[in-house]
Amino acid sequence: MTDELPIPLVPSEVDLRDFPFMPLDIRRLLTSETWIEAADDPKLGHVLVCLWCESWHQVPAASLPSNERVLARLAMCTGAEWAALRDRAMEGWVKCSDGLWYHPVVAEKALEAWEGKWNRPDRAEERSEHGRRAAQARWKNRRVVPEQCSTDAQSMPEQCSTDAQSMPEQCSTDALRGTGTGTEKEKEIKKTPSASPREGGARATRLPADWSPDDGCRAYAAERGLDPDLVTEAFRDHWHASNAAAATKRDWSAAWRTWCRREIERPTRGVSNGRKGPVTSLFEGAALALAAREGGREPERQADCGADHDPPKPLLDG
Repeated sequence: MTDELPIPLVPSEVDLRDFPFMPLDIRRLLTSETWIEAADDPKLGHVLVCLWCESWHQVPAASLPSNERVLARLAMCTGAEWAALRDRAMEGWVKCSDGLWYHPVVAEKALEAWEGKWNRPDRAEERSEHGRRAAQARWKNRRVVPEQCSTDAQSMPEQCSTDAQSMPEQCSTDALRGTGTGTEKEKEIKKTPSASPREGGARATRLPADWSPDDGCRAYAAERGLDPDLVTEAFRDHWHASNAAAATKRDWSAAWRTWCRREIERPTRGVSNGRKGPVTSLFEGAALALAAREGGREPERQADCGADHDPPKPLLDG
């Protein structure tokens, strides 16, 4: 019964009659048991080649009819010769549900050739027409496919942009398809703002060569006991010399404020890093506290103690 036979190895539309050459897998042929057996029977080898070549120009390609008399003629055999060679010659051929014989290796080569032929630019119109006919055939027992549907070779009825009532019910269940006006899910996606940090904001850049803090930035530094000019010099030198990824900022004023806060937190000596006369020793701190409590004059600040200086004497007697 044909229901028990495999489906055809090649689609019915595969037509290679305009292909004068058939690929020959040399190593595959020479190691084939059937071909090796043909060494003892040259007529068998002749029959094998005839059947392979004849199948290449059948439609569909790689197939042979099931009529024994036609097979004998295609094999270039008499009735008696065909009867003697038939079983060995047809070894490897597969009879399929369409009643035709197919050779798996020839079918493989035919499909490769058909793919190359089908995708040629000059066959675009044919591909589109084939796609339209295939779609109609697929849905003919359910609903009529509207003529307005796309005729692209890859198109299916559910991709048509016409009235949803003229298409299969499955169309309406696809959350991303509609009637051309957009579905609710699509509208939600369009309304949702992008969360990308690079969209809608200033682009990160390096510190401009002529950058200077504005009045607000200078006031910010001064209010925290920093010298704006010294901070500016250190700020510029650092970022102009840096080649790190962090050397690009989207807001250099904000970077300035961050720099100022870190300057305050950073332990310093003397007047480095833009500070105005920071406390440099425990003794000076005690003197400043005493002067503030008694309302007296603030004592002169002590210089840093280096390796060449004697440590300062206590300002308070023990």
